Amino acid sequence: MVDGAEQAASAPSLRFTGGNHLDVPLSRPGSAYTPVEASPGDLDGDGRYELVVKWDPDNAKDNSQSGTTGNVYIDAYRLSGHVLSRPVRVSAVRPRTPARSRR
Repeated sequence: MVDGAEQAASAPSLRFTGGNHLDVPLSRPGSAYTPVEASPGDLDGDGRYELVVKWDPDNAKDNSQSGTTGNVYIDAYRLSGHVLSRPVRVSAVRPRTPARSRR
């Protein structure tokens, strides 16, 4: 969109070399953290994708479980692995555990 008018599709700007995946180096917030979710998006408006990565602590508990849990971190990365931002911590977000089978 330019001035409210849709433009012709641009050429693909992301090319995978050596396979059908892209390895993005991540910077772990601590040894007790695992990346659990990632979403692509153009965060800075430059027309290129960045990744938003959610890190859960090893002691993650969802809302159905009592007890304390470590902080959740949310990072923004360029596909080169450069960290765009890391909030201090997101203590209001509760980690999510995988859905359990109900029988």
